Amino acid sequence: SPDLNLIENIWADMESYLGKRYGRVASREELIRAVEEAWNAIPNGRFMDLCKSMPKRVREVIKRKGHQTHY
Repeated sequence: SPDLNLIENIWADMESYLGKRYGRVASREELIRAVEEAWNAIPNGRFMDLCKSMPKRVREVIKRKGHQTHY
C-alpha cells in the first residue's frame, strides 16, 4: 500500500517547501541548492514521527483491506 511508504510524506514536504520558496528553478545548480535546502529544512523529529505512525498506518490499511486510507 502506498500509505505505508513513508518517503512519500517526505517528498510531499519537500515539494511543498520548494514550491513556496522557489517556484521554478533556472539552472541545475540552483535545483541542487534548492533540494539540499528543502532537505535540511525538514525537522529531525519529522522522521521519528513518521516511523512512530507506522503501527497505526498498518492497522488502518488492514482495516480497509488494502484500500486507500487518509494517509
